[in-house]
Amino acid sequence: MNADGTRGIHTKITVGAKLPALLWIGIGLLTIGGLLAAAAATVSYFGVRSSRRPEPIATPAGAPTVPLASGL
Repeated sequence: MNADGTRGIHTKITVGAKLPALLWIGIGLLTIGGLLAAAAATVSYFGVRSSRRPEPIATPAGAPTVPLASGL
Protein backbone atom coordinates (compact mmCIF):
# COMPACT_ATOMS: atom_id res chain seq x y z
CA MET A 1 0.00 0.00 0.00
CA ASN A 2 1.22 3.52 -0.73
CA ALA A 3 1.93 6.04 2.04
CA ASP A 4 -1.24 8.03 1.24
CA GLY A 5 -3.51 4.95 1.50
CA THR A 6 -4.10 4.41 -2.23
CA ARG A 7 -3.84 1.02 -3.79
CA GLY A 8 -0.56 -0.23 -5.16
CA ILE A 9 0.38 -0.61 -8.79
CA HIS A 10 -0.70 -3.79 -10.57
CA THR A 11 1.59 -5.25 -13.20
CA LYS A 12 1.43 -8.28 -15.42
CA ILE A 13 4.79 -9.70 -16.42
CA THR A 14 5.29 -12.59 -18.79
CA VAL A 15 8.56 -14.28 -19.67
CA GLY A 16 9.05 -16.68 -22.51
CA ALA A 17 11.83 -18.52 -24.27
CA LYS A 18 11.98 -20.81 -27.24
CA LEU A 19 14.05 -23.93 -26.72
CA PRO A 20 13.51 -26.18 -29.75
CA ALA A 21 16.10 -28.73 -28.60
CA LEU A 22 14.50 -29.18 -25.17
CA LEU A 23 12.07 -31.85 -26.39
CA TRP A 24 14.87 -33.93 -27.88
CA ILE A 25 17.03 -33.50 -24.80
CA GLY A 26 14.13 -34.74 -22.65
CA ILE A 27 13.52 -37.73 -24.92
CA GLY A 28 17.22 -38.59 -24.86
CA LEU A 29 17.41 -38.37 -21.07
CA LEU A 30 14.31 -40.55 -20.68
CA THR A 31 15.80 -43.12 -23.06
CA ILE A 32 19.12 -43.19 -21.21
CA GLY A 33 17.26 -43.51 -17.90
CA GLY A 34 15.24 -46.43 -19.23
CA LEU A 35 18.36 -48.19 -20.48
CA LEU A 36 20.11 -47.67 -17.15
CA ALA A 37 17.07 -49.02 -15.30
CA ALA A 38 17.02 -52.12 -17.53
CA ALA A 39 20.75 -52.64 -16.98
CA ALA A 40 20.34 -52.28 -13.21
CA ALA A 41 17.49 -54.80 -13.19
CA THR A 42 19.56 -57.26 -15.24
CA VAL A 43 22.61 -56.91 -13.00
CA SER A 44 20.43 -57.28 -9.90
CA TYR A 45 18.72 -60.39 -11.27
CA PHE A 46 21.97 -62.15 -12.12
CA GLY A 47 23.65 -60.91 -8.95
CA VAL A 48 20.97 -62.36 -6.70
CA ARG A 49 20.82 -65.60 -8.62
CA SER A 50 23.54 -67.83 -7.28
CA SER A 51 25.37 -70.23 -9.55
CA ARG A 52 26.63 -72.28 -6.57
CA ARG A 53 24.41 -74.77 -4.90
CA PRO A 54 24.61 -74.94 -1.11
CA GLU A 55 26.58 -77.88 0.20
CA PRO A 56 24.58 -80.47 2.13
CA ILE A 57 24.95 -80.42 5.90
CA ALA A 58 27.28 -83.19 6.97
CA THR A 59 25.98 -85.56 9.63
CA PRO A 60 28.39 -86.71 12.31
CA ALA A 61 29.75 -90.22 12.00
CA GLY A 62 27.50 -92.76 13.65
CA ALA A 63 24.44 -90.48 13.76
CA PRO A 64 21.22 -92.07 12.60
CA THR A 65 19.90 -90.78 9.30
CA VAL A 66 16.25 -89.83 9.05
CA PRO A 67 14.67 -90.20 5.61
CA LEU A 68 12.92 -87.13 4.27
CA ALA A 69 9.14 -87.31 4.15
CA SER A 70 7.86 -87.33 0.61
CA GLY A 71 4.90 -85.26 -0.45
CA LEU A 72 5.48 -82.29 1.86
